[in-house]
Amino acid sequence: MTNFKKLAKSSRMSDKIVAAKDLSCPANILDQIILSPNISWESESGKILIDAISLHPNCPSEHLSYIFENRPESLQLNVLQNPGCPVDILDQVLAGDNSNLIQIALQHPECRKRNREHWRTRLRRLGKEFFELDEMVRLGFVELDGLENLEESYQELTRLKKWKKELNGQLDDFEVMLKKVHSLRIERIQKKREKRKKEKESEKKLAWEKEILRKKITPTYLGSDVSKGLEYDSIRKDVLKKSRLPIINNAGDLAKKIGITSEELAWLSYHRKANTIDHYVHFTIPKRKGGYRTISSPKPLLRQAQRWVLEKILTKVKVNSAATGFVVGKSIVDNARVHQRKKIVLRIDLKDFFPSIKFNRVKGMFHSFGYSEGVSTILGLIATESERKEVVFNGKKYFVALDERRLPQGACTSPAISNIISRELDSRLYGLGGKLGWDYTRYADDIVFSTKDDTVSATSVIKTTQRIIFEEGFLINDAKTMVMRPHQRQIVTGIVVNNELKISRRDIRKYRAFLHQYKKIGKLKMTKKIGRNADAFAKGYLSFINMVNDEQADKLTSKYKWLSKL
Repeated sequence: MTNFKKLAKSSRMSDKIVAAKDLSCPANILDQIILSPNISWESESGKILIDAISLHPNCPSEHLSYIFENRPESLQLNVLQNPGCPVDILDQVLAGDNSNLIQIALQHPECRKRNREHWRTRLRRLGKEFFELDEMVRLGFVELDGLENLEESYQELTRLKKWKKELNGQLDDFEVMLKKVHSLRIERIQKKREKRKKEKESEKKLAWEKEILRKKITPTYLGSDVSKGLEYDSIRKDVLKKSRLPIINNAGDLAKKIGITSEELAWLSYHRKANTIDHYVHFTIPKRKGGYRTISSPKPLLRQAQRWVLEKILTKVKVNSAATGFVVGKSIVDNARVHQRKKIVLRIDLKDFFPSIKFNRVKGMFHSFGYSEGVSTILGLIATESERKEVVFNGKKYFVALDERRLPQGACTSPAISNIISRELDSRLYGLGGKLGWDYTRYADDIVFSTKDDTVSATSVIKTTQRIIFEEGFLINDAKTMVMRPHQRQIVTGIVVNNELKISRRDIRKYRAFLHQYKKIGKLKMTKKIGRNADAFAKGYLSFINMVNDEQADKLTSKYKWLSKL
């Protein structure tokens, strides 16, 4: 069975032509093809496509009407041959003077149905005058007012002709007068029809433009697997106003607020499993403990949209006080200080934190704020993306989705969204800690419990935490679960918390080795070696050390005086 939906969504004109030439293609698919963006109707493939559509028996009547009114005679002939040709178009052609179009229109089943009775039979039954006038009435050239039926008009005409004959030529001017009256009537009817035609054309054009605008402002389809429930009436303005969040009625409203066009918003949010462009720039950075992390940095237009969502929506939503990562006014030092000088420190790492938060959860989050399903879907699409693989097919590059859409590592919206979605997780774990006498914080994917009581067992806390984390839709990296006691080095978010907050000796040695190498081989070679700007790393890590323990920073600057000149 032909997958018409797939052919219609395809970016290749050849696929769309195949669907349009298949007589079993349904009307909704043809409508989707006609309304597809970026089709050049004047190209050779575009002409082939519209030629097939104009002949297709399932083509919607509104599109046939638009093609007939706005396309050349060759396509008009196609429309007249189409079994679904609107009756008003047939009437319009029959009332005109284009013999080519009239000839084709007369062959249409609808016209044949009207003229089922043979013209010779009608002529014998009605008489010559009756037949001629009947044809003029049928074709719309004459309107008979004030008579109940056509026979009465011809009876009246017969009586007049009889009187003329009886008057022996005294009424020679009667025929001239009658023709003049008929001529004036026909002229009036033609003007009326022309006016009606122009009004209808204007109405059709306006309706067409309104439909295109509606689909831009309130799109009902944004790609497979993400278009369920695309409606815009379920907005809860009272909830949004209470939370001081912006009112967004539809896609057009959102685009205006962001400062982009509706077309640009549709381009950014439309989900394609195989795309010819990628809205992100991907690169890797080394992890602190080995390996590499893939960063997906949004391109300028998407970054603009994500920045607006972050500033106008996400930053206005409160998160749990236990969340210390990506929160204004909090830092890793604040996170570490909670667990300073504790008898037991329990650290649990969430596996694939950002990627584990998928599109449906993000969409549901925006919907919980009070936004409609449609707007929530668009916001969710802006903030998520699938992992994609670059492939080449028929000489053309495609970016193919490998999985579901999820939070990308590198989008400015991802940290804030992760904190909001983790509110229930934080609330449950904070409550668990309070019940058992443990302090709790979470810095991104790093969960930490600590207690001053060295007699308690961490096993029950670990098991309950694992269960809660699983119930909240997250996974644990078991390899990174650690229970740290006073005789061990207790590290929280890279900071030693046993006594005074400080950077570990191992990390200080690594930094000193970096500085030594930097001084020896220079900035350029060091930048190439570490894969990032050496100056920025040197200054940045020194600032981090200073934020944690200024004494450690002072020792470094006194030994490496050239650091202050960077």
